[in-house]
Amino acid sequence: MNSQLSNDYAYLEELRKDGKWSDIIDYVQKSQEFFVNGKKIFEPVYTSFGIDAVHMFFSPNVISGTVFDVLKFIDTCHFVTKQDIDKMEISFLEFCIFQRNMQDNEVHHRLISSYLSALETIIEKTENRTESISIENEKNENIKNIRRNLLSFLKNSQSYHPATFSHRVPPYLVEERLVIFARSKNYDTCVEIMSESKDEKIVFTFCDYILNENDDIYTNLAVKISGNPQKNELFKKILNTRYQYINPDAVIDLIPPNTKLVEYKDFFEGITVKRREEIAKEKLSLAIMGSTLDTELKNYDKSRTSKITLFSAPICSVCFQPIESDFVLRKDKTIVHSTCNKNVV
Repeated sequence: MNSQLSNDYAYLEELRKDGKWSDIIDYVQKSQEFFVNGKKIFEPVYTSFGIDAVHMFFSPNVISGTVFDVLKFIDTCHFVTKQDIDKMEISFLEFCIFQRNMQDNEVHHRLISSYLSALETIIEKTENRTESISIENEKNENIKNIRRNLLSFLKNSQSYHPATFSHRVPPYLVEERLVIFARSKNYDTCVEIMSESKDEKIVFTFCDYILNENDDIYTNLAVKISGNPQKNELFKKILNTRYQYINPDAVIDLIPPNTKLVEYKDFFEGITVKRREEIAKEKLSLAIMGSTLDTELKNYDKSRTSKITLFSAPICSVCFQPIESDFVLRKDKTIVHSTCNKNVV
């Protein structure tokens, strides 16, 4: 033992006898041999000061090569509970990454693994979770805080490989899985996950987040869930609230039969001139009972209007009778019964 370490140890012993735990932490942090000094005094500091004992390793002298030495030491402390080990590892790694600006892949991977380990420890101890819960709806504050930090890190870190964690994140952590697959550009899997989610807020929050990278996400999701009776309300909500991000050609024929078109009022009104012109090139033949489309699509002028206004009772432009079922949008922008259209020369 060199003279400096001997002096450090003697001084730390004096502080320990006096119960000056904060002074011990401060002294070890600033010492050149912070890791050696911290290991020697760690047990009594932890016993008296709890998980804050790890702050001894929050040193300006820490380097990436020392990080895993510290983690290995913490992990082998037999007197520390598993839950406290997780907390201390996370705290130390966050210090290294956010305050010491370490960008090593291994360090970032280890923090993600530590977040997941901490979540598994708490969840296995407190509940038998099988279904997903959004972060916002987490009742356990510890779980909520860890998940918030994990999600933020998954979104913002540029120093981890998403594919490494694609199968390590449990199914009930839906928001985290979505971000990982999105970072891998695996958008089809994202759509699959969202189609199975029961939480609409998760769906809309993620799709809005990813729009700049994948502007087809809402269209693909709408197509995926169409035809599923349990997803009719979500399908309708996507069309009515995110119509500006929807490709009408891909979804117009997927509107459920026997649906009143007025239920999709916002969708039709929000379709842009360009999209309506594309739709007008094809025959609109939606077999919908009790449809409540406007008397006609309001004789819109392509150069002046960008909306379709919906009212109630559509009237056939040939026989002037209400349209109750099949209808056709003609080239002159009028709506007629399918049968009337066939009879018009």
